[in-house]
Formats: sequence, C-alpha cells, structure tokens
Amino acid sequence: MGKKLLKVSGIIVAVVAILLATAALLLNTDAAQNWLMQRAVGMLKEELQTEVSVGHVSVSLLKGSVTLSDVEVEDRQHRKMLGIGKLSAALDLGALWRHEVVVTNAHISGVKAQLCKPASPTDSVANYQFLVDALKGHKTHKPHEAHDTLKTKKPIALRIATATIDVDSLRYTTDNGRPRRNTGKPHHGAFDAGHLDICTAMKVTIHSYDTNNANTFQERKPSLNCAVEVRNLTDRIAGIQVDTLLLQADICKDSLQLSDVSIRLPHTSLSFAEGVVVLPDTTTGRKLHYYVPQLSAITQIRDIAQPFAPVLKNFTTPLKVKCAFSGDADGMDFKGVEVATTDNRLNIKATGRIRHLRDKKRLHVHFDVGQMNAQRGMPERIINHFAVKKFMMKQLRALGNIGYKGHFDVVPKKESFAGRLRTQHGAIDFRFALDELNKYVSGTASTNALKLGRIMDMKDLGRIACHANFRFDISKPRTAKMRRLKGGKLPIGNIDAEVHECHWKFVAVHNVSATISSDGAEADGKIINRGNFIDLTCKFSFTNTDQMHKLKVKPGIKIHGKKKKNKDTKK
Repeated sequence: MGKKLLKVSGIIVAVVAILLATAALLLNTDAAQNWLMQRAVGMLKEELQTEVSVGHVSVSLLKGSVTLSDVEVEDRQHRKMLGIGKLSAALDLGALWRHEVVVTNAHISGVKAQLCKPASPTDSVANYQFLVDALKGHKTHKPHEAHDTLKTKKPIALRIATATIDVDSLRYTTDNGRPRRNTGKPHHGAFDAGHLDICTAMKVTIHSYDTNNANTFQERKPSLNCAVEVRNLTDRIAGIQVDTLLLQADICKDSLQLSDVSIRLPHTSLSFAEGVVVLPDTTTGRKLHYYVPQLSAITQIRDIAQPFAPVLKNFTTPLKVKCAFSGDADGMDFKGVEVATTDNRLNIKATGRIRHLRDKKRLHVHFDVGQMNAQRGMPERIINHFAVKKFMMKQLRALGNIGYKGHFDVVPKKESFAGRLRTQHGAIDFRFALDELNKYVSGTASTNALKLGRIMDMKDLGRIACHANFRFDISKPRTAKMRRLKGGKLPIGNIDAEVHECHWKFVAVHNVSATISSDGAEADGKIINRGNFIDLTCKFSFTNTDQMHKLKVKPGIKIHGKKKKNKDTKK
C-alpha cells in the first residue's frame, strides 16, 4: 500500500512539474505573452473605464521581469493623456499570491503627459483624477442591490523597492472659463491659477513606496520616499521660469516631509534644508499647514516681476534673504526675516504676516521692521529701479546714512507706512498712506531738532522743530494734464506745518505757522509768526527743489492793536 502511494505521489509531482515547465515555456513565447497582455489591458480598461494600449510586452518568469513598450492611456474624454516609451520592472512573483504587486526594481522612460483641469461642464474634475482614484480605491455598487448600497473596492496593493521615472515632457493646463485676472490691467501680475499652461521635464527616483503598511484598509497610510529633479519649468504667459528644482520627499497619508530643497530661477538661488507640510483631510477636518525653519536665498526680484509684480521688472540689485515661515491656506507668518544687499550697504531685520490669502478683498500684509540701515546712496539706488518720476533725490542723498524702525501695512487699494527715520541731520517721525483708489499720498511728519538747512541746501536755515501734515497727488492723468498746462518739475500738493522752533542765521523764532501749495510748476508758501501786536510774515516761492538757494522771499509785517487782540482772544 505504501509503495502504491509513493508511486501515485511521484506521478502527481511529475505531472505538476511538467505542467509548470510547459506553462513557463508557453509564457516565454510571444503568442502566450500577447494573449496575457490583451487580458491585462482588458482588465485595465475595465478598471480605469478608458482606453489603454500596449505596443509590446516581454515577460521572463525565470528572471521575474516584465517589459512594456509604447504604452498609451487616454482620459475619459478620449484625449491622449499619458504615454510611456518603455517600462521595465523586476517583480517578486511570490507576492502575487498575497494579492500584492511588489516591484524590486523598475525604470520608466520616455514619459509624456498631458494633464488638464478645464472649465467644461463635462470635465468637472481634472482629467487624471480617475487614476488617483484607482490607486486610492473607490466606491462601487454591490451586484443585485439597490444603487444606494455601496461597498469600498479594495485598491491595487503596490510596493516598490526602487524605481526611476524619466519624464520627457509634462504639460499641465487649467482653464476656469473666466478672463485672466490681469485682463485690461497691465500693471497687475500675470499669474492666474485659473489659467495655467505649465511645461516641464523631470526625473523622479523612488527609494521606497508602500500602499499597504497597515493592517486594515481604513488604517492604510501610503508612504513614498523619493527624490525629484524638475528641469525647465515654464509658463510663458504667466512669466514663470524655474531652471531647476531639486528636493527629497517623504510622503505619508497625513504629511509631507521635505529636505534638501533647492530652486534656481534665472537670477535667483533659493534653498532650505527641511520643511513640513501637514496635508488637509476633509473627513477628519484636518487643515493644510506648513513650516520651514530656515530659508536662504540670493535673488534679483525681477524674477517674479511678470507673474506677480510688473513694477519690479528693473530691480536688478542682488539681495540676500533669510527667514523662517509657516502658514496655512489662509495666511502666512514670517520670523527672523533678514534682507541685505550683497555689499551689505543695506540691511533689514523684520517679522511679518499675511492674512486672508484666499480673499483678495480682505488681503492684509503687515510687517514690523525692527531695524533698517542704509548707507548713503542706497535709497536712490533702490528708487532708480522703478520707472517713476523722481523728486527731491538731491535732498534724499543729503540725508546721509539712514536708519529706520517702524511698520507697514498693505491692504487692497491702500499702503501705509509709519515709524522713525534717523539721519545724520536729525530724526523724523512719520506716518503716511498711499490711496491707490483716489491716487493721493497723505500723512504727517514731525521732528524735534532737524537740520533742515543742510538737507535743503539753505545754509542760513538751522535746526527746526515742527509738525506737518501733507497731501500730494499721484494720479498720472491729473499730473499729466497739469504738466501740459504749466510744465514744471515739482510734485503737486500742499503742506501745513506748525513750527515750534526755527533757527535762521543767529535768530530763533517760535510758534510759526507755515503753508506751502504747489501746482507742479511753482510752489507758493507763507510763514506767519504771530505776536501780541505784530505778526511777522514771509511769502516765498520756488520752482525747483534742487535749487532752493534761489528761493524768492518777500518778508512782511502786520501790525494790529491791543483792542483787536482782545476781540480775537474773546472770540
């Protein structure tokens, strides 16, 4: 009996061995592999509900490898979405029995992708969303049950030990169906998230990827560790140009850990060693949050002019920047901000914040400048980067080295600045605002002991203590009209000042009222020093702030009696 069993067992083992050998031989034939390819393509079509094609497949059971060539995937609008020239992978065949696909090594080359998010009613989501859903798992109807009864379809379980992906071209477009944000607004930046046309090439090196690192599907936390190299990322309409972007990333379900991040633009080099992004989750209510403890950059900020601020297009002075920042979808906070020119003739230290990022009507930028030092000539150098009419540049240079401490705020249609300006001729406390809606700049300035004569090139004028209110017109149409009528080299506006003390040659005067009004061609002023019986008056005029020594002065005396003084006092 035992011998019979051994014989039968031997026969069964031999038959199984022959069948396996025959299957291996068949699977290594073109006919069998093409049949398997057609079956696999059919399953993918059913899973993805779109067209999938593979030009050629080669399978080696002995090596456990698969090679695919000329792979194409259409989106659900029958547009060519993804093309792969060649995909070769070494597989762990034993893992297939555990309902897993384990790739020990893979290389994908010749990748071309067309990704889009159009505003068409038939394209409510991005054209690649169905691929994301296939990896994440999605809801499907149970057979023979009501349509409102759903079950979760288990996603494809995938593990990758190492892989490289070479993307020859990737194009990502968006179209929200509305005009671009800068349409009819040439001074506004061209960047618009609703109208993107980004082209790039990249290389992705996957060090590990695991979609099945928890016991249950509900607890599953996909994990990806990879290195990314992006090359020549451009959006010509928006003016975005990134030469290279390098980073290391460790991605799990709830967070993204970044390291060794480096970004190079034509005139900018930016890097940070580490950063954290907490990913949003609508089911748990978790919100997006990010944090970078230290960012360093050397930049010419003209690199961001076309997409964000055209006024910066000529800003070619290199700046060194350091800061830490954090934020969420609605705002950002900046700490330890340090900005300096490469020659250190300008140094700034500040902290700041941005609020209401997603609501342009409530957007608010606030920065506190703890310290700013600018050596002689730097303010003019910075101003000369902007294509604006320049006034009183000679007086600005006469201030010498400048220090500043204060704050500024930017809200829609308005910018405001305040603080103390320290110069070699004295300090000035100021507060002013730019009204972008009505096109006026207005504010106040005060000083206790400013050597105004040295600033204005008036050698007889000494120290001055005063408080002044001012308002100037910055409307280009209104200013141009006045220039056509009268010409001139002056700003258009007025100043009202109360001079507490002023020194002229060897004479000191107190409690002087002064007014200056300029139409752009000529400025007329009046000074009144009121007394009990006599008011000393002085009218003056000038046409050029760079030639204040040519000031025309007409002094006067106004005598009034005691009776009038009493009436005025009673009144």
